[in-house]
Amino acid sequence: MFFLGICHYYYTALKKYGNIRFIVTFERLGLESKIELMGETAWIVYILICGDNTLYTGITKNIKKRLKKHEAGVAAKYTRGRGPFKVVYTEVFNSKSDALRRELDIKKLSRIEKLKIIRNPLET
Repeated sequence: MFFLGICHYYYTALKKYGNIRFIVTFERLGLESKIELMGETAWIVYILICGDNTLYTGITKNIKKRLKKHEAGVAAKYTRGRGPFKVVYTEVFNSKSDALRRELDIKKLSRIEKLKIIRNPLET
């Protein structure tokens, strides 16, 4: 049953976005599984919720390593002193340019629109 759920998300995302290979919330499928499905070339757009309840959007190839950098205060100026962090949303892309475009699109959204994406990622 779980596998059918993965296939459904994959088909829906592919149908809706075309170039996105896989899109699910972080809780639905472990990030390692998503990267394994994508291969070594995966770029990840992520949204963090910071300790002060603000949202931060970024891209990376290694979410665990990037999260550790955020925690250490060396990843982004914005996140310094705002920990702890929780990854609340991810999207996986084949190319860096696609990931950067999506990151920019998300950063242009209001907080309310970002929260809608986090709650229901296939409706964006």
